[in-house]
Amino acid sequence: MTEHEYILCYKKYNFDFIFDESKIDEKTFNKYLHNKKCKFIKLEKWGSSAYREDRPSLYYSIKDPSDKDYYPKAPDGREGRWRSKPEKLKSNNITWIERRNNLIPYEVIYFEDVQDKMGIIKERSILYDIASTTDAAKDIIALFGKKIFDTPKPERLIHRILTLATNEGDLVLDSFLGSGTTVAVAHKMGRRYIGIEMGEHAKTHCAARLQKVIDGEQGGISKDVNWQGGGGFRFYNLGEAIFDEEGKINKKIRFEHLAAHIWFSETKTPLTQKDKSPLLGVHNDIAYYLLYNGILGDKTIDGGNVLNSKTLVTVSPEEFSFSFDPNNYPANILYEGKFGFTKHYYSRIAIMNEEEAKCARAIDETSQVKYWVRNLDRDSKYAFWLPTATDRFYPDFVAKLNDERFLIVEYKGDHLKNEDTEEKELIGKVWAKKSGNLFLMAWKKDQKGRDLYSQIKKALQ
Repeated sequence: MTEHEYILCYKKYNFDFIFDESKIDEKTFNKYLHNKKCKFIKLEKWGSSAYREDRPSLYYSIKDPSDKDYYPKAPDGREGRWRSKPEKLKSNNITWIERRNNLIPYEVIYFEDVQDKMGIIKERSILYDIASTTDAAKDIIALFGKKIFDTPKPERLIHRILTLATNEGDLVLDSFLGSGTTVAVAHKMGRRYIGIEMGEHAKTHCAARLQKVIDGEQGGISKDVNWQGGGGFRFYNLGEAIFDEEGKINKKIRFEHLAAHIWFSETKTPLTQKDKSPLLGVHNDIAYYLLYNGILGDKTIDGGNVLNSKTLVTVSPEEFSFSFDPNNYPANILYEGKFGFTKHYYSRIAIMNEEEAKCARAIDETSQVKYWVRNLDRDSKYAFWLPTATDRFYPDFVAKLNDERFLIVEYKGDHLKNEDTEEKELIGKVWAKKSGNLFLMAWKKDQKGRDLYSQIKKALQ
């Protein structure tokens, strides 16, 4: 028979349960039949899986003392099932007891039989001191007037688990809420909770039960924890599923719902934007776009999914612009070389090696340059940077020209290129093309033999 729950326990490392065996408690054999000490256990199944449909092969009649057919009934009066096959028991191991004008069959277990055959037995459950599924069913009947759920959990069982595993204020998740026992107990114990359930009984069972808890119902653990009612909860209906059964985007999903899902998945923050725009927002210097059919006004099957300059204009200049702070240039180590510069934006200049200083001198002596900055390395707040595939690219120099354009210069000491250099040069050229400014990957001597002055002059043409 099953009157307790099966609970799966997970732990990072292996662990063992140690079951203490105990002698049979003779006090539980408090009946006498045929002058023998015994106890009675119902032949009909109770607790979980107590219905005919749960075990159809165990639904059939036996003869009562009046030779009438008797069929098993579940505790709520529905067609039930036998706990075990009655025909396997000897005649003196079955007795009939009158309950509410009905004869009910019971199995008779004699103390001398159990003592002789078993001697020592294991505990029937490590949680037998808490509550049984029978208690849980009684709690549900007390709340709703009938058993509206087949397999409710006892409140005292959940109370024991939450006592062991949580503290007051912790968040408890039950993704298969069932009859709502977990959230009811969590509410009474001062835990926060999230319960998820499908179907109408989320409203008729779970929400209704929580409302009774708030109203101060006194079932389950209420008296144990001195529950007097109070508090509240929020009930949400979930929208369309994001993905279909094949893992593809649900064709019925609305843009704003998909946008909220993607934004939260990427940033772990709720989406606050209300306007329909392919730009969902900027988080930690990263812009997130959702190009979903129709959002750009193109209703064709393949339209609306291209990130181009038309789409990029949806980003406001303030979100992707950078300005050097005239009052802050936090260079930790300063340049102390032999060259004197007249156009540096700040009175101080960050450290440069000799070759970088020669490049800076060429920029400083270029007539089209209004002023320039030795860009700081790895300072996203006070330095100009461009994104790479895996990191950020901080060019060596940023120069403002007399015509208000900008010239970005990255200096390399020789003309040997590697993948990193090629990526930076490609990104710089893309930035220059899209922004209308200039980018130069400068070398001590380029492949055509031109010096720094000539390379800068060529870039400015």
